Amino acid sequence: MDRENPYLVTSRPVNQAKHQGHRIGRAHAVCPQCEQFNPVGASRCRHCGSTFVNELTWKIPVIVLIFLAAIALGIAKALLVG
Repeated sequence: MDRENPYLVTSRPVNQAKHQGHRIGRAHAVCPQCEQFNPVGASRCRHCGSTFVNELTWKIPVIVLIFLAAIALGIAKALLVG
């Protein structure tokens, strides 16, 4: 159990997880700048105000562009063949 939050169950020591920047439990993440707990879905730290970088920021537009390119190639192929 965590001394700061007795309701939060962790799989590794809290200090180790804080210093490595790992997520703690299911409901909280540790801010890499101030090492305070924040909700996992938060975009900003409520303690120091630093922003968290979302890993999907660039991946979603790339996936959409690949999908649209595949549709365009399929239509072009159908027009050229048919």
